[in-house]
Amino acid sequence: MKRSSKRNYALLTFMSMLILFGHWLDFNQMVMASISKDHVTLGWLDFGIMALFAGMIIFFVGRALAKVPMIPRNHPFLKESIIHHT
Repeated sequence: MKRSSKRNYALLTFMSMLILFGHWLDFNQMVMASISKDHVTLGWLDFGIMALFAGMIIFFVGRALAKVPMIPRNHPFLKESIIHHT
């Protein structure tokens, strides 16, 4: 990826969600194909379970990040890092 693409958080978020969805779909088809040989269906329950796990990950990571300070204390290069421009 280009440098500008890596700094675009909306694009990175979209691409990471697309990759995670594709990974989930791949595993779902592998498992469901071994269970039911005739047809593989994707229903609301499948997407609901995926949304539940994504929501749990967002909730627990957000809660863990809210408990700790994001700016380090007594870091020798903190001032330089704040005023750094690229």
